[in-house]
Amino acid sequence: MRSRLLLLLLVACSTSLDDERRSIPAPSEADPHTDELSEGSDLSAIDRDGDGFTADVDCDDDDPTIYPGAPERCDAVDRNCDGRAFDPEEDCPCPLIRTLDEHILSACADGKTFDLAQAHCEDYSMQLTVIHDEATNERVRSILNETRRGAGWIGLFADPPDGDRDWRWVSGERLTYDHWDTFEPNNLTGQEHCVQMYPWNGRWNDVRCDLSAPYVCEPDPEIERLR
Repeated sequence: MRSRLLLLLLVACSTSLDDERRSIPAPSEADPHTDELSEGSDLSAIDRDGDGFTADVDCDDDDPTIYPGAPERCDAVDRNCDGRAFDPEEDCPCPLIRTLDEHILSACADGKTFDLAQAHCEDYSMQLTVIHDEATNERVRSILNETRRGAGWIGLFADPPDGDRDWRWVSGERLTYDHWDTFEPNNLTGQEHCVQMYPWNGRWNDVRCDLSAPYVCEPDPEIERLR
């Protein structure tokens, strides 16, 4: 008798537990925010990135710098949702553009000094090009050659300019890859603290920073990291 009574109690407890489990709502029922974009969701009511544009019109509702009408940059990102990354005439320092694997280069044929060239790149959230490998060096050489204006600036300079010179990129990085021409850098005049590239062979030469030369800009990765 006692055994039958114990068995009945165990069955009753098991049934109660099953009923309790079935009463716990699924995650999407318990928290309406866990499945905002499920089938049938009202996209016009969702603005995850808080940029003022809802998910039905925002082409990237996870990035507040991307929305219809947003200012574009000369890079691989379509920020204003018009289906193209940039307008070379409006969004880049110069309209001569080449891309490879989303690496954007904008080459300017009009000559400027090193500092003015870097400032012009910065006006478009870019910098004078930084080169860390042979493939990038060749890309820069190729587009610089298209300007047909001779040797041009890359983003390398001596810091400090006198004494035991330490070569740095405009990004603040130290020199790890180089492609100097024969007997360069030689600081021939004692004032050769900035670097140009020869478009015919891609070799580098230190020259005076106040010379006027074409130049090549690329997107500033620090700005991209902070966006």
